[in-house]
Amino acid sequence: MREETETPPDPVVRSERSRRTVAALALVFAWGVVFRAALVPRPRPGRFWDTESYVRYARQWASGGLPHLDARTPGYPLLLLAAGTPIPRARRVVRAQRGLGVACGGLVFVLVLAMTRRRSSATAAGLAAPLLLDLTFMELVIYSETLGTMLALAAVTGLAFAAEARR
Repeated sequence: MREETETPPDPVVRSERSRRTVAALALVFAWGVVFRAALVPRPRPGRFWDTESYVRYARQWASGGLPHLDARTPGYPLLLLAAGTPIPRARRVVRAQRGLGVACGGLVFVLVLAMTRRRSSATAAGLAAPLLLDLTFMELVIYSETLGTMLALAAVTGLAFAAEARR
């Protein structure tokens, strides 16, 4: 909460800060793309033990049926549908998941910026995000973890902003 005696920031200074923050975020996104392309230039999609259940649900939705999800959330089958119907195209799914991974780096940047108000800390955290290789390689598997990670980060980031707004 701003004190009454505090003067509002100069619009030129605020504009320069915003420009630098956007540039830092763009760097995080660019690094995420370059890192993934260098690490695995031609990914071959992998499958996990429950890949087929997600594909089956996506196919049921594509044919107009309403699948019984067996305690699963509908988000990942919907991602599969968006990647290519009626049969999910594995390479498109991997591209989408790599995009979600890049978005996770951006969300880490925004979260750390909201928590610390330090662009340097946020940039370092965003640049480090793809170095969590287990998550980065999971993007290459037809599996819901990448979408779940992105949604969890988005929720935590939203909570951080809500907490900041209440101050």
